[in-house]
Amino acid sequence: MPLLQIFQLHEDESGLGYYRRLSAANALWKWRELASMAQVSRYKTGLFANPEFVASQLDLPLEWARKASKQDEKSRSLHRMHRQCYDAICPCCLDEELYLRQSWEHALITACSKHECLLIEQCTACGGWLSTEREYIELCPCGHDLRTSPIEKAKPALIWLSHLLSGKPSVACKPHIAHAEP
Repeated sequence: MPLLQIFQLHEDESGLGYYRRLSAANALWKWRELASMAQVSRYKTGLFANPEFVASQLDLPLEWARKASKQDEKSRSLHRMHRQCYDAICPCCLDEELYLRQSWEHALITACSKHECLLIEQCTACGGWLSTEREYIELCPCGHDLRTSPIEKAKPALIWLSHLLSGKPSVACKPHIAHAEP
């Protein structure tokens, strides 16, 4: 069954984030309903194990489904360093473009190197963790728009580490670590 709205996934978008964004744009109840439409298992692996089948079922270009599968494979390769049950987000990034960045899935990436702020893992309104089962990536189930969350400036060391782990090391943001506590 074809979707009403389709769009290409961003170069740095999370694989599951892409399917979550497609689900929300097509008024589906979470990504699991999208998996049901594609006639695959309602587990994450159902969407990623056979991109050819998913692409044919949802009328998606095959290259997009393959890219989403590759992005998911990268995330799973992190093993214990992969955030699996909750998201981390940068409110500023979501405000600019509404999609989940691949790098945010790494548990040790705690800062947005672009906006130099800490990533948010819990809703600033209700304190709840940002579940990967949320219907809309920009909203907490309590109704709070995460794009309006207060921003906390990140320390240079966290920005540097996040840069390094995201595969985009920058000499410009090396931290000053003299006299730093471990």
